Amino acid sequence: MPTPTTPNSADLWILVGGYTAEVEGEAEGIHVLRWQGSTDDRANLVAYPSVPLVSPSYLLQHPTRPIVYAISEATESQVHTLELTEEGLKLIASVPTGGVGACHLGFDETGGWVLVAHYSEGAVSTHRVLSDGTLSPAETLHQFTGSGPDQARQEQSHAHQVVASEGRIKVPDLGADVVHRVRMGVEGNLNRSDEPIRLPAGSGPRHLVITGDHLVIACELSGDLWLARRKGDSWDLAHQVPASASEDRVHPSALRIDGDQVFVANRGPDTFAVFALDREQNTLNRRAEVSTGGEWPRDLVLTEDEVWIANQAANSVSVFRRVPARESSLTEWVLDLELPMPSPACILLVHSGK
Repeated sequence: MPTPTTPNSADLWILVGGYTAEVEGEAEGIHVLRWQGSTDDRANLVAYPSVPLVSPSYLLQHPTRPIVYAISEATESQVHTLELTEEGLKLIASVPTGGVGACHLGFDETGGWVLVAHYSEGAVSTHRVLSDGTLSPAETLHQFTGSGPDQARQEQSHAHQVVASEGRIKVPDLGADVVHRVRMGVEGNLNRSDEPIRLPAGSGPRHLVITGDHLVIACELSGDLWLARRKGDSWDLAHQVPASASEDRVHPSALRIDGDQVFVANRGPDTFAVFALDREQNTLNRRAEVSTGGEWPRDLVLTEDEVWIANQAANSVSVFRRVPARESSLTEWVLDLELPMPSPACILLVHSGK
């Protein structure tokens, strides 16, 4: 492998959460690396002490403070507050979420609340952000109900993500084939605001992104990307396309967007695919599909010129660099860096000083 030119930053913290022994993973908690460029044909990476937490499978950065939030995906889930300092990452506080199997977290639109999605019981908890940046224990735990035709995966509601936009919280429910739409009250209580967005039976919506008048959903069970167009207060299906060109079973996972390019990680074929969003024609068109160099890509993170992939089953993080192809309208992706990493589930990149 040539000398890595990525990450495209002089000073970058690389935080990787992973699955620990409680769920047969090999991670120790959150692994902490610091990138400080390349010297003598080698990447200048410094490893800091890892933070021992139970299966921190998703990380979230505070918008203004050097604080990171992490969930423990466990029977008795917790949400943790950590501070990033020159000495590394330090655990400040942990509080219970009140739910089982936490898998994702995000801010509400005010930044005053953190919401946690629980896969195992199909619920979302709300946590107030306190003055010192730590979180309150769960103020409320909102339970969803529903099921789908896949008896092995859709026996009940499975909340997989929380996304705040336009005064509502959207929650993809893998178990019920819907995206719930709820409003949050001043005390953190959640109430249904609109009819849910309904997907075809057996779709298994996992993650979504919203861009203008378009909504893209990665469907874990059907292996599709589902594109919807806004129509008043509802969303209408505009295009449905396989997330991968592979003929094998596909389980899309992380979904990201950069302008009019949609990126999705595909477990099974172990690729990431890049789609062009045509906003006029309301279509998604696959432009590239690249092997991740590992197995079971669970997370995908974008920077200006890079794609970072957490290969859970291969115990590695792969970094791909964007380079111009011979045809100016195309892009190629070159594997630039591989980091050994036990059972990685999520990646958070934090520029020094932020």
